[in-house]
Amino acid sequence: LLLWFVLLYGMLFCSFGFSSPFLPEFLTTRGIGAEWLGFLLGAGTAVRLVSAPFAGRLADVFGIFRLELALFALAAAAASLLYLPMHNFWLLAFVNLTQAAMLAPLVPLADALALSWSRSTTRGNSGAFEYGWVRGMGSAAFIVGVLVAGQSAAVWGLPSVLWLTTAGLF
Repeated sequence: LLLWFVLLYGMLFCSFGFSSPFLPEFLTTRGIGAEWLGFLLGAGTAVRLVSAPFAGRLADVFGIFRLELALFALAAAAASLLYLPMHNFWLLAFVNLTQAAMLAPLVPLADALALSWSRSTTRGNSGAFEYGWVRGMGSAAFIVGVLVAGQSAAVWGLPSVLWLTTAGLF
């Protein structure tokens, strides 16, 4: 079970590392100026503040943590690819807000699942593990993702980081 959670966190955080440092530059190559870039990134943060608690509440009410996690990851992956054909501000804004809404619940849902199997909540279960190791591997994966994406962007251009992000979320 620990291996599955390490893989889940590794892929999630690696995907975040692929895109988060490079998305602002990608948007500027699409003609988004600094003032509008700040607006887009701020609006994405605002959407995350609503999306994650809403998704968490749905998961709590219906008990569908794994299904929700999978659906949000697939939707976030699809949204990542939608950036590629877009060159218009309003279409890029729509994609940005959609991706933000789909990405926001991923870590809280993964955390809820991981914590339900951690030693802090399941005493005596042979499959239980230390949550800190899982989260630590996610942080390490973020760093690897940033390094890989930097090399990819240098060789294949900024759109390659969106392809990497999509692959990591699948």
